Amino acid sequence: MVGKAERITTSVGASLGTAPHHALRLKPDHPMGAGQEGVVAAIGLEAGSLSQWLHRGLTDAGLDAVLMETLHVKGALKAMPIKTDRRDAEDIARLLHLGWLRPVHCRSVSSQEVRAVFRARKAIQHGMIASEMSTRGLLRNFGLKVGAISRGRYEQRICELKNGNPMLEAATGPMLRARASLRQELAGLERLVRQMAKDDPVCRRLTPMPGVRAVVALTYRSAVDDPS
Repeated sequence: MVGKAERITTSVGASLGTAPHHALRLKPDHPMGAGQEGVVAAIGLEAGSLSQWLHRGLTDAGLDAVLMETLHVKGALKAMPIKTDRRDAEDIARLLHLGWLRPVHCRSVSSQEVRAVFRARKAIQHGMIASEMSTRGLLRNFGLKVGAISRGRYEQRICELKNGNPMLEAATGPMLRARASLRQELAGLERLVRQMAKDDPVCRRLTPMPGVRAVVALTYRSAVDDPS
């Protein structure tokens, strides 16, 4: 998984290219392989988009993996005169060896799943809003203003404004259909979020509080993850 590594005096460093830099700290007198050179004592991972997946896989394999705070690692590596993936991994191994690191928490699988649903919900919501704003801007060029209107009457209002102009009907028709599809998918995700909050015992304790609903409760739940 780590590819070809370069052996140095006290550690081995490697890089996954576009993946987060990582390093292997070696300890010849480690109890797992006393007297054998090249036994892995610890693996340092710079926190990033793939680091949680790597950390989970390495931990399941019985290896001691440590997630290192990104800004801390960046500040330490910034002073290095030569910047390459191999050299960065080598320097991360030295940081791990010296203990100059700030470990961070690796989120649980359930927390990452909740955050994935929220990211999908946010992306669809932004897509729907962008479609609405684009349609408003398109009609404004012809002196047609949608005005302040509820989302339930939005499509009806657009149909009223474009009526009688075949080119505007051809331009706004696909945008309205795309918006309707996004709105339907967003409603499905909203139902999923409410059901997830209903099934979670922690969220059920949070939602009776004023101003706290399913989204706020699940966001807090996934952010805190493991209070211990």
